[in-house]
Amino acid sequence: MNERTFARYLNLCYLSPRIVVDILEYKNPANLTLRELMNLAEGNVDFEKQFVTWAKRQEVI
Repeated sequence: MNERTFARYLNLCYLSPRIVVDILEYKNPANLTLRELMNLAEGNVDFEKQFVTWAKRQEVI
């Protein structure tokens, strides 16, 4: 694993707690990918912005 990949996995620690709860309660989209979660967490530590993006993603499906 290179440094960039490690950093992307580490960013998952900064997902909004509301998103984490949704995932643990199986309220996530069925076709959600790890890459999408990493993109959501990458460079965006504002939990409210993350959740708005998450909510829009769920509406599309």
